[in-house]
Amino acid sequence: MPFLKKTLNNKFYCSAAFVFLFLLNNFSQDCILKENSFDKTTNVTTLISDDVKIFGGLTDGATFSVKKIDKKYFILLNYEVTKGSGNISVSALPVMTKIAIGDKLIILLTNNQKISLTATEDVIMKSTKVPNINNVNTLKLSDVNYLISEEDLRSIEGSIITSISIEHKADGDDKITHTYANTKIKEKNAIKFNRLITCIFNN
Repeated sequence: MPFLKKTLNNKFYCSAAFVFLFLLNNFSQDCILKENSFDKTTNVTTLISDDVKIFGGLTDGATFSVKKIDKKYFILLNYEVTKGSGNISVSALPVMTKIAIGDKLIILLTNNQKISLTATEDVIMKSTKVPNINNVNTLKLSDVNYLISEEDLRSIEGSIITSISIEHKADGDDKITHTYANTKIKEKNAIKFNRLITCIFNN
């Protein structure tokens, strides 16, 4: 009996160690920082997580990442659309030529909590031609910073994003705001994003 008890204990500890290493490995794969820098002149540390695709296909869509500068947190949006001129139809996603200071990113969670974030700077969409394809361009909005409180970021970490809406200025008229509304988020992508939040909090 002592031998059997010892064997069972060994199996338990081996199983527990395996689960711990498995979870640690999964977290370490998600905990990738694109930037981890320290400015000696200002004593400010900047952390930027890896990104995760929130919606879209192979060539189109949006990604989220998390940024921390000193004690401030941001959600970074990168948005990309492939469009053709004339009658060429490449993407169903809308072209957002500009995100302006004050534009909103609205996040809805599974508990029906709504979090409204504000863009901190103007970002203009940049266009580049797709190689070897006539009249087709890739349009990108890069690193749109939305300020978020630590409390709201922890709310997202503890829940699941179900959908987002993006408010942006219309072409040529800063008084008109268009809304790209109710973009549903796949649960697996929302979970990946939560891991990126945890990564930033743990660094």
